[in-house]
Formats: sequence, C-alpha cells, structure tokens
Amino acid sequence: MVDAPDQSGQTRRIPVPPDRTTLQQLAEQTGGRSYAAPSSRDLKSVYDDLGSRIGFVEQRQEITVVFTALLFCC
Repeated sequence: MVDAPDQSGQTRRIPVPPDRTTLQQLAEQTGGRSYAAPSSRDLKSVYDDLGSRIGFVEQRQEITVVFTALLFCC
C-alpha cells in the first residue's frame, strides 16, 4: 500500500502489488529464498517454515573480567 494525495489533497491508500520477479531474482542473487503468500494460510505456512530455519541460542558469559581490567588500567 502507498499513501498518496488525491486531487482534493486527501490522502488515500493505493494497493501496490509486489514485483515477484524482482524479489525472486534478489533472493537468488543473495542466496536467499522468496515466498509467495496470497492467503493468511499460506503466510502462516511461510512463517512456520522460516521458524524452523531461524533460531538463537542463549549463552551466559562472564563479564566481570572486563570491569576488573578497567579498574586496574584506569
């Protein structure tokens, strides 16, 4: 969607479809993937697929050494 003023100066929303060809080319050139999700069910499927590929690991790290080093150097 793009917000654009009409002739009277009022802002209206104009639907702008995605350029799927360009998005797919961009994904191919960068080693990514492109997805099409014309329905909410398709979008949920895309997010489920992405969720299985993206993650994080919580890791504790000791940082008191940094503060101790700062006390002695300054």
